Amino acid sequence: MKNLLLPALALALTACTPTLQNASAWVSPSAVELRRGARTEVSLIFVDRAGRNGMYSVPAYPKTAGGVTVALIGSGMVNGNSGTIRYRVSAAHSAELGKHTFDLTLTGEGGQLTQTLTVNVLPYAP
Repeated sequence: MKNLLLPALALALTACTPTLQNASAWVSPSAVELRRGARTEVSLIFVDRAGRNGMYSVPAYPKTAGGVTVALIGSGMVNGNSGTIRYRVSAAHSAELGKHTFDLTLTGEGGQLTQTLTVNVLPYAP
């Protein structure tokens, strides 16, 4: 006898975090190079291609890894069908050299979208 519940269970496990339908987000630029002690800015840009207005947000707390910090500049909210959220990216003087990745997640009524920012930390300039 076949177990008919197994496909349903697999579907339930893979569909636990819905994405926002008809919407897209991207990080600009999606990869940056920083020398130790330097900082720059990046943007998370959101567009709902269906034109629906809504409230979308990102977590307000900064993300830190290996001496690199990604922190919000201003509000982490988008109200409407498109918008831009800005982040300051900084590398501490003692930041670990090499690549660090950060997931930037935008959450709305219908789910969430996640984009990745890559930060490559370089040594001090000679």
